[in-house]
Amino acid sequence: MGKQVVGIMGSYRKGGAIDTVVSEILNAAQDQGAGITKIDLVDKHIAYCTNCRACCQEAGLQRGKCVINDDMEEILTTLEGADAIVLGAPVNFGDVNALTRTFLERMVGFAFWPWEHPGAPRLRNRTLSKKAVLVTSSSAPGLLTKLFARSLKTLKTMAKLLGAKPVGVLVVGLVNEPEVHIRDRTRRTAQRLGMKLVARSESAT
Repeated sequence: MGKQVVGIMGSYRKGGAIDTVVSEILNAAQDQGAGITKIDLVDKHIAYCTNCRACCQEAGLQRGKCVINDDMEEILTTLEGADAIVLGAPVNFGDVNALTRTFLERMVGFAFWPWEHPGAPRLRNRTLSKKAVLVTSSSAPGLLTKLFARSLKTLKTMAKLLGAKPVGVLVVGLVNEPEVHIRDRTRRTAQRLGMKLVARSESAT
């Protein structure tokens, strides 16, 4: 059985830059024999975290279960069963958009954070056994986005919570029009990253 690669598409725009690049990465992984799943967050019912911290109270390596009954449990279970993941979200006001941020906040169950222990939450499992590729886009030039936007840092946090180590990033800059035209060079980079996700080498870029 081939490796399983799951992609998170955190943009509101289907067919946009994030959707196109995440799909290119997944398709390249599939061409190498991997099974692929793409999850469009915009199609899922993901409620806001209420900060009840019920999922953080019990100690242990396993993710705490959220009390909210929506699509999050299914999504996280799918991600936990993956060998590699792709996380894609656009920049909005300097960081990932609200859709992706809402998803991130509901991942707090990966941390142990009981009420009687003040301070920051502690990650339950620090083992990074999966590979990840991080994808973001912005109306600013790609280099400036990579240097000054916080989206890649946020996506890296998401990867860490999921037990994944980034092996590559792809920043799509100058996304200023409703109809997105992805350059051939960007597509080739996406395809190389897809192949890298299922390759045996663990080296990072």
